[in-house]
Amino acid sequence: MKKSTIAKLAAAGTAGAAAASVPYFHRQNTELRASQFVFRSPKVRCGLDGFRIVQVSDLHNREFGKDNCRLLALIEAQLPDLIVITGDLMDSYHTDLDKALAFARRAAGIAPCYFVTGNHEHRMTQERLADFLRGLERADVQLLRNRAVLIDETGRTVAEAGACKGTARIPAALAAARNGGAVGPGCGVTSERECRDRQCLSGVRDECNLPEANRSGTTQDRPAIVCFANTDEQCSSLQYNQSVDAPHCGNARNAAAGETFRLIGVDCQQGKTETLLKLMELRDPEELNILLSHKPHYAEYYRKAGVDLALTGHAHGGQWRFPLIGGLFAPGQGILPKYTSGMYRLGPAAAKRAASGAAEGTVLCVSRGLGNSSFPLRIRNKPELVTLTLRREEICSEEEQVISNK
Repeated sequence: MKKSTIAKLAAAGTAGAAAASVPYFHRQNTELRASQFVFRSPKVRCGLDGFRIVQVSDLHNREFGKDNCRLLALIEAQLPDLIVITGDLMDSYHTDLDKALAFARRAAGIAPCYFVTGNHEHRMTQERLADFLRGLERADVQLLRNRAVLIDETGRTVAEAGACKGTARIPAALAAARNGGAVGPGCGVTSERECRDRQCLSGVRDECNLPEANRSGTTQDRPAIVCFANTDEQCSSLQYNQSVDAPHCGNARNAAAGETFRLIGVDCQQGKTETLLKLMELRDPEELNILLSHKPHYAEYYRKAGVDLALTGHAHGGQWRFPLIGGLFAPGQGILPKYTSGMYRLGPAAAKRAASGAAEGTVLCVSRGLGNSSFPLRIRNKPELVTLTLRREEICSEEEQVISNK
């Protein structure tokens, strides 16, 4: 066979293989993958057992179907109690404010929605970033920029969690009586100073790190308060009866019974040390602390801060994934990155924790994300929507707690 014929056959074979691979690469970058994970911990309250969190990460202005109809349908099919967006909803190279806000608005119509920034949001001009964040607030998406909130089993915020250990700043519309008798107009904890001057709201956490003499009462001489008002008018008119169990008020859930967890969001623009200090300020070691942050490579700082579960993105699954190896490259981690997909246990092994009496440690959850940016192609790494279910468990085995995808 002539060399020219061989060359032509080789070229034809290469072209045929390339053509045959086009549908494969198309599916790898357009078919949505729904991943299911379970987080088990004794810190999960009974009322939160089975609580479902859907994580959207790194959409980068991408659309799956007209107006993201396929993605929104997949989110709704997960029956979420809460939707979290862990950054890079926008793409700084192909910015489309209207597209991003339209998705956020529809997502917030499915379940309560919370957002933290990614690096692409911070690459925009300050003016455009401000417009974007205002648009999210108008779309009923809560921004968690270095702040923490208490979430109940409906996925709604019941309190703004303060930096004072074990306390919370409670809006008057969600406040209840502290002392016996009529509830006055000022029944809400509106400042940390008021929290220090008066007894903390029972059930959220009955302590302010103050001497007993500085409090107006203790849990020993006063029953827990379980009735929450929905409006300032109700707050002013309700009568608290210490001799009977107080009922729920309107639509308010029993936040006083402690059926909540602390949701913390940190801004992507911060450095590692600043992130650690902010987390140390916002977390509460006695509560379930769930962190929303864009960067998985800050994992050691999340562990040092003592958060229980950190939901992150940014790595895009390592872009190209290989058997037994995992991802090829991730920003902030480089070649063969450590954290690209799934759940990772951070900290000492179970035996060492038990021997030392240390806490259960931190679990890091890394979403592969949905969109692409400067690196336009995924291989063996379909766009991913993460659903994470909270489960209460007194003792969890290492195998059940940790899921790592290669």
